[in-house]
Amino acid sequence: SKARIAMSRHRGLDKRESDYLDISPSYLVVPIEMLTEAQQLMSNAFSPNEQGKINIFAGAYTIITDPRLAEGAWYLAAKPDFIDIAEMLYLEGNKGIRTESQVDFNTSSLRIKATMDVGCKILDYRGLYKNSLAK
Repeated sequence: SKARIAMSRHRGLDKRESDYLDISPSYLVVPIEMLTEAQQLMSNAFSPNEQGKINIFAGAYTIITDPRLAEGAWYLAAKPDFIDIAEMLYLEGNKGIRTESQVDFNTSSLRIKATMDVGCKILDYRGLYKNSLAK
């Protein structure tokens, strides 16, 4: 709840009091160690008999996981069509995927190599939230 409130209260660049961006997160980003817990939290499988036991987060966010994320940290992220968060950049002259192939005459096998020269640039931090409990 604190993460959703913090994202909603981000302000525009001029920081006016009434200029809230009201950013709504759409993605829960977790390291692979937290995937099962995230799936349980987002699960629609639980059907409570009492109103107070309803899982309000069921299906609320799309889960994204990556094994390179630090254990213990989780993030909320807005949809990229709501706010520009990051941009993928290509090395000059190398836009898109480059492929090379090699045929082995003896086995009739085909080997294909695909490479991309890209980088990533963060455009606006306000579309992301990192939990404060992370190490």
